[in-house]
Amino acid sequence: MDLTSLNDRQKQAVTAPLGPVLVLAGAGSGKTRVLTYRIAYLIDQGLMAPENIMAVTFTNKAAKEMQTRIMKLLGGQGSAKSGGQPTLGTFHSIGARLLRQQISRLGYSASFSILDSDDQLKVIKDICKELDIPKNYAPTLFRAYISSAKNLLQTPNELNVGLDGYIHDLVQQVYVRYQNFIYKQSSVDFDDLLMLPIKIFEAFPEVLRKYREMWQYILVDEYQDTNQAQYMFLHMLSAQSRNLFVVGDDAQSIYGFRGSNIANILNFEKDFADSLVIKL
Repeated sequence: MDLTSLNDRQKQAVTAPLGPVLVLAGAGSGKTRVLTYRIAYLIDQGLMAPENIMAVTFTNKAAKEMQTRIMKLLGGQGSAKSGGQPTLGTFHSIGARLLRQQISRLGYSASFSILDSDDQLKVIKDICKELDIPKNYAPTLFRAYISSAKNLLQTPNELNVGLDGYIHDLVQQVYVRYQNFIYKQSSVDFDDLLMLPIKIFEAFPEVLRKYREMWQYILVDEYQDTNQAQYMFLHMLSAQSRNLFVVGDDAQSIYGFRGSNIANILNFEKDFADSLVIKL
């Protein structure tokens, strides 16, 4: 495999040994290139079978582009050695695939539907009417707090999103009814696509073992923009292999409104004391 187009730091990241790796990279430093070459390198060198690799991007478009580039780097032979393919996608697309296989364990139908934001709002509006909630409390407010709670992996009983008193009680009541309603409908929302896999991993250790064996090497783009649920998903899956390769910019986090936690990247070296840190 030809690495001559990479600079020295990029080459160091691409050819790093197995184990935890943190690549700190600002805009224009070749983050996507490093991730793409890293996956191709692992396959080319026989360090990982394609089907044992999972790469998380922040858009599905980026995942498709990465797949094309990997195949090109490997001369179109990316799956020739074992017949498999890497799992590439966003957190939520990967979570949805996992749930199609496992969600029946939680009492949902395997053909569950995924609510979009408008669907969520309609359900919450109906609940607000049922509870006779004053109109100055907009349904969008409840939707935002429920989303925040789920990104922090909080059930209605565990709700703790910086509220107190009357508004805390209102949000909790709406959250309870909302969750009961969508469960009965065998529906999930966007945030459930990560919260529910984690619940399954916690309740069914054999399922966690299965996916740990499947995804023995995990790569993550834009790690500084991960939230608590995404962090937990990654660390539960990589706890055994410790093969977590993350790329991010510790000086920038653009998804704060989605609950991203910059501490995830800042604490990587605490989470993995033996991690290799490379600055592009």
